[in-house]
Amino acid sequence: MLRPTPKPTPKPTPNERPPDARHRTPPRPAPRQALQPVSGARAHDVRHALQGDRPRVLHSEWGKFWSLRSSWITLGVAVFLLILFGAIASYTYSPDAVATSGPPGPGSGGGD
Repeated sequence: MLRPTPKPTPKPTPNERPPDARHRTPPRPAPRQALQPVSGARAHDVRHALQGDRPRVLHSEWGKFWSLRSSWITLGVAVFLLILFGAIASYTYSPDAVATSGPPGPGSGGGD
């Protein structure tokens, strides 16, 4: 008479704890799988499927951009510098100033 062979007990994976474990450390996350490149017809299908998410992604990124403090600070500094450079340029501009000669260099007319 044949006896059934006992099934071997499976070893726990890195992110599983045995049921009787009482330690306090959380389980390790499973190692990440390497992404395989998508090619051929599958690549077209994946790109086509992701195009439907563009409005949703743009909406969420726009909301994230305006909710970050660094975005407001950067925008404020940029507007301040733009106004500052414009004020300096308008203060130093003189429409009556006429250049009698151009910058020095070849073809400037000042001769040898």
